[in-house]
Amino acid sequence: MADQMTGSTDPQYSIYGYLPKVAPAIVMIVLFAISSIWQGLQLFYYKQWWLVIQPIGTLAEMVGYILDVQHGDAEKTRDPYVAMECFLIITPCLFAAVHFTSIGRITTLFPRRFTLLKPILVMPVFVCIDVASLIVQAVGAAKAGTADSFDEDEIRSGSNIVLAGIAVQLFGYLLFNFIFLTFGYKLMKHGAHLLQNDTKAFMIAVFFSSLAIILRSIYRIIEMAFGWDGVINQTEWPLYAFDAAFVVIAVYFMNVWYPGKYLPNRFSWKYSPEKAGYTTGFEDPHIIGQIGPNRNKETDLEKKDDAEDYEMHPELAAPGLASESSAL
Repeated sequence: MADQMTGSTDPQYSIYGYLPKVAPAIVMIVLFAISSIWQGLQLFYYKQWWLVIQPIGTLAEMVGYILDVQHGDAEKTRDPYVAMECFLIITPCLFAAVHFTSIGRITTLFPRRFTLLKPILVMPVFVCIDVASLIVQAVGAAKAGTADSFDEDEIRSGSNIVLAGIAVQLFGYLLFNFIFLTFGYKLMKHGAHLLQNDTKAFMIAVFFSSLAIILRSIYRIIEMAFGWDGVINQTEWPLYAFDAAFVVIAVYFMNVWYPGKYLPNRFSWKYSPEKAGYTTGFEDPHIIGQIGPNRNKETDLEKKDDAEDYEMHPELAAPGLASESSAL
């Protein structure tokens, strides 16, 4: 890496190894800005606040490409370049967390016989792998980015650490998709009648979104195997063809099939449809009443259940209602 670019227009003087084009970066900024706004609106409509990590991720991607545009000036130092690489390499970990949590929540609504891993373990296991991947990639990117431009061993060491972090992420994703596909296969083979069409569509969307991140991770592994100064990292078009494009596909799948639309607003990892007396959670009116546009409305059955609970146990009611009941 060069500590500072010269004012030359010759790619050999660029920290990129090429002269970055502004137009593709602008396209990415616009696409991620649209996605951020779209996701932000859905976040406030469905009020599932854990999904705030989606617009945070798309905003981070947008910042990465803004830095790319700013760094198009050949007289800039390498700091924006390092920051750009950190944003673009690390951010997909946030989208991975959405995939893991979404499918983990879906599996709680079906009988346990369809899952290889207990639903309560899905999110902590895979999010821990995801966080470990993020930390390793951040350490590697920082080490390579702060290395002296002539210290090739330090730069290579940073590249190898990033490579290890992406490999951890890919391992977690492949394991997750194996469990996910096994769940889907068992469900389709032995319980297809239990699966609603919109839920099936959502699961397919999560699969293709996660597949896009897997393909992007494979590209990044190959890129880092050649190093920061390798031919792939110093060629511009693969960044847009195999990183940006796949990340855009992943986030737009989650825009169209937004998790908040298909998952109950009130949620417990300990929920079990069998224990609740239903074949699936989608037969439970307490669950149905918390999905989609009906998320904030009590069902008639819930109101009846609450009324019965309060009649039998006045202490469960609000203080004013309890005192009024006891007075009667």
